[in-house]
Amino acid sequence: MDTLIGSVIGGYTIKQFIGSGGMGTVYLAEDPMIGQQVAIKVVRAEAGDFPEAEKALERFKQEARAVASLDHLHILPLYRYGEEETELGRRAYMVMQYRPEGSLWDWLRRRAGMASQQSLSQVPPLPPGLPSAWPLTLSEAEDYLQQAASALQYAHDRGIVHRDIKPANFLLRIEAGPRVHLLLSDFGLAKFFSFSSATSHIFGTPLYMAPEQFGGEARPESDQYALAVMLYLLLTGRTPFEGDPAQLMHQHLHREPPPLRSFNPALPAELEPVFARALAKSPQERYPSVGAFAAAFAHAAHSRPSPLQPLFGLPTKGEPAGDTETASTMLLREPPDSALPATRPAAEKIEQLKLPRGGQPLTLGGSPGAAPPSLSLQQRQEAASAPTVFAPSALPATSPDFGQLSPPLLAQPQPLPGTAPGQRVQPPLRPPQPPARPEPGRGGKMSRRSALALMAAGVVGVGAVGTGLYFFLNRRPAQALAVLQGHQDSVTSLAWSPDGTHLVSGSRDQTARLWLASEARALLTYSQQATPILAVAWSTDGTLLASGGENHSVQVWTTSGALQQTFNDLGAPVSALTWTERRDVLLAGTLGNGGHELLLSGMTTRSLLKARIRALALAPGGETLAVALDSGLVTTLSLSSRRLLQSYYRHRGAALSVAWSPDGTQLASGGADHQVVIWDSASGVVQERLSHPAAVNGLAWDPTTPGRLATACSDERVRVWTLGSNGSAARATAYSGHHGSVTAVAWSQQGLASASTDHTIILWRLTGSS
Repeated sequence: MDTLIGSVIGGYTIKQFIGSGGMGTVYLAEDPMIGQQVAIKVVRAEAGDFPEAEKALERFKQEARAVASLDHLHILPLYRYGEEETELGRRAYMVMQYRPEGSLWDWLRRRAGMASQQSLSQVPPLPPGLPSAWPLTLSEAEDYLQQAASALQYAHDRGIVHRDIKPANFLLRIEAGPRVHLLLSDFGLAKFFSFSSATSHIFGTPLYMAPEQFGGEARPESDQYALAVMLYLLLTGRTPFEGDPAQLMHQHLHREPPPLRSFNPALPAELEPVFARALAKSPQERYPSVGAFAAAFAHAAHSRPSPLQPLFGLPTKGEPAGDTETASTMLLREPPDSALPATRPAAEKIEQLKLPRGGQPLTLGGSPGAAPPSLSLQQRQEAASAPTVFAPSALPATSPDFGQLSPPLLAQPQPLPGTAPGQRVQPPLRPPQPPARPEPGRGGKMSRRSALALMAAGVVGVGAVGTGLYFFLNRRPAQALAVLQGHQDSVTSLAWSPDGTHLVSGSRDQTARLWLASEARALLTYSQQATPILAVAWSTDGTLLASGGENHSVQVWTTSGALQQTFNDLGAPVSALTWTERRDVLLAGTLGNGGHELLLSGMTTRSLLKARIRALALAPGGETLAVALDSGLVTTLSLSSRRLLQSYYRHRGAALSVAWSPDGTQLASGGADHQVVIWDSASGVVQERLSHPAAVNGLAWDPTTPGRLATACSDERVRVWTLGSNGSAARATAYSGHHGSVTAVAWSQQGLASASTDHTIILWRLTGSS
């Protein structure tokens, strides 16, 4: 019998044993005064058992203090930490929220048919209506990834690395619906328990450990690796590597993980490069953050099944907003209900899932370890690997050739209506006819004249198709005033001049371009940054521009292209820029080293906020700054007092964009979770939630008409929302014309502009669109 049952620890009466791990044992306990149930992890650290117990307890206390400061929807709350002297020495304990639903690991074992009656005897039945598929569907796995990544990114932003990501460390909170929430638990315990490496309880870790952890190093990228292993398990029913601890260490260090689709062929091929990067052996080769990994996964999961579909779809003005949920559902591909191959048994002390769903092995065609063709994914992999401010979208694999058909033509912007002498006509698209078969009786031979005629016809046919396709792809969409072309890579950012006459664009082609909107032509190309440009901004007096680069620098230059100042060594890629009301003060956000106030007069910088920043927005009047973070947090900051005003968790993935309404009464944010959230800037009360089929990369309010908001979405569309009033629902008009993710939108009194990974900028005609 457990000697602690019935005893009192920290004022709570120990009721029953729940589980154990490492040096800790978890009990169900109850407050005798109010009946509140809690979970207490008791850490035994008697000196006779653990020679370094004092050092371990001190480090554990530091971890507990850090975790106690974490307040996140998907992190298990830590109520209290305490220490007691016993006859055997000092005993430490943590009081945590009790979740009777159990852990994600318990639920997965139920679904896989691995749970024994004994192991589930103390877990209350889960409510009906929960998903039961095994492995998980793509949509369900993506939901849990976004929740887990949001929690981890929040912790990483505060300097905390979990070190032991696995299904057993995610508890369940189930709401009516039912709706499943993951709660990350046991922060810092892996580091603490490293003192007891000889015990049998730590063997669950090697299944998920990153290569560097076997050498004693743990960093945020280590959590990303472990999360990718867990997601691999959810999608395929097994982990990428199996075996005893020594075998696992060798495989994590030296072997490439098997392709996902060798165990679940129904998964999209676009997921393979995402996992290849997240599971890279070197931490530097993984995604720059766990939030970036989640965004890349979401993009790949929602990629269209046919890579040519976006190119051949006619550009049209879109459907009502109510269709977005249907579109999102159709884009998700669920694995069929077929069994998975049986796998080699592993050591009993390593937690794993390896049972087929139906109990029978499935024989797969081809080599089970063969990787899918990589050439068709090259463009997607390049886009997903970029540490950029928007959720990346890849051009179809065949698209690079189209951009090289005629460089002089591509460099010319489309003229405004009425300024060109004619309208281009799209030739009919006809595929080349197959060559005629030889006539019977001629031994399969073809005359020289027939061969020459066939060759000539082929050349003409290919030329006709290529020409027609080029003009089709470069035609101006029906709702566009102009298409601005000239960038040779993804356009990442846009900003209007204060008077609305000029537009500046930043691109991954290492240039920024200045455009005259009324004539739809480029005035100059700024190329002194020599690095992919992720952000641009215009000073309030219209005389200076700024560009932020992937090389951690910001350059300030004039409208004539003359470089004025350079701010180097900001510590991370510059993801966001906004100019204050003062001409000599510029604000910059970075993907890893927080925010900075750049003082042009003294060439100095001052730190504003330590976090991974995706977007910045300055309120009208210039006093309050809104910041969108990779953790899903949106916070506001007073520039004069340097005081944090409000913080809200608005998204279950990265918050990618943020914008103030023109009167400053509303804030809107867009996220990798496909949502736009609009709330009252004073009270924080949410007013609207606008669902999208994919990540929302940019936002812009209409400066002339109250209640209108434009959104840039990774589904290649721009949406203009008319917000509801008096209880009515918001309405959206979608605009098609881009052939890649829409990365940014900018709205001035002169009109709305959007940028895309398809290298173009579109100026839209919005008359009658609301």
